[in-house]
Amino acid sequence: MTSSAYPSGEPSSTVEPSEHQASLASRYGRPKRRIGKRTAIILAVVALILSLVVIFFLTRNQHTSYDTENVAFDVVSSRQMDVTVAVKLPADESVTCGIQVLAEDHAVVGYTEETFTGAQGRDAGGGQREVQRTVPIRTVFEGVTGQVSICWKN
Repeated sequence: MTSSAYPSGEPSSTVEPSEHQASLASRYGRPKRRIGKRTAIILAVVALILSLVVIFFLTRNQHTSYDTENVAFDVVSSRQMDVTVAVKLPADESVTCGIQVLAEDHAVVGYTEETFTGAQGRDAGGGQREVQRTVPIRTVFEGVTGQVSICWKN
């Protein structure tokens, strides 16, 4: 009596689905699982909350309590310019401003930093004090204008 190695007596021409999937998984890797709808909503809410927190902290420090004004500039020589700047700020604060001299082609040819303290200024109303100062700036070439570049709180 001959016994067959196959239970039905004939070789099977089809591969079982689980064997087929295992073969594909070993060859190409497991298929990626899709995230559920609930997980996607939770991730979106968390991302929204995090972005709002970041925006809040970035804009909180952008609020300025001072105003700057370029009052005048005077070319003293080809190597110096006097720039007059006015800063309005609260009496209990001080700011440092970068003041620059520009050439005709808008290149910076002179730069200095000046500190303005509200206690030194005259009353400008609304709790603000105005400090006006003429700042001499040495230049590397002749400048055509002088202005406040940037200010920051001390």
